[in-house]
Amino acid sequence: MSLPLVPYPASATALDEPAFRLDTGAGVTGDETCATLLRRELEAVTGTTIGSDEGIRLAVATDGAPESYTLDASAHGVVVTGADPAGLFYGVQTLLQLVARDEAGWLIPAVRIADRPRFAYRGVMLDVARHFFDVDTVCAWIDRAASLKANHLHLHLSDDQVAIGGDAELRGSLVHVPPGGQPRRFSITHDSSVAVEPVDCSTKLAAPPTQRWPGT
Repeated sequence: MSLPLVPYPASATALDEPAFRLDTGAGVTGDETCATLLRRELEAVTGTTIGSDEGIRLAVATDGAPESYTLDASAHGVVVTGADPAGLFYGVQTLLQLVARDEAGWLIPAVRIADRPRFAYRGVMLDVARHFFDVDTVCAWIDRAASLKANHLHLHLSDDQVAIGGDAELRGSLVHVPPGGQPRRFSITHDSSVAVEPVDCSTKLAAPPTQRWPGT
């Protein structure tokens, strides 16, 4: 049976076993950064309060390929193990895609998944020079790209096709977290300079700011 996952994991097996039920007091334990993210997303999808009790366990191991993870789900619980923080984050994204509902309530089907990236560089580009978006939209777009396991962002900040007067003011910011790294916020000011400061964010997307100057 094919599972509703994008991108599809390197190895995914649907097991002929009962599913794990989310509406029976399930909780999330383990890595606190990803656990907080998972609780928030599960509650948004299911409307069910997700606690900190046993049920779904998240962990980072010390072996395996970079950005890889395993996911094992059965009626007894779910275990997601990443080879590094980025791998655990991607395992959580796969888990969120598996959430389904039947006549009895919300569930995670019994599966066994082992996944690692086929490509080390998985990039997306956002042109904010010719197409203007508010900060919330940009951050939501970045979160969505990261949920599909993109790991690099090309942020197109300026272009020689765009003329901005010297007294114009263009300000904004976006958030990213390099895989396994410290969260950062890029703040774009009116003179196109980029300030970087730590923030609290869980998206695993490396986003070196790039600029295209007139004539280039």
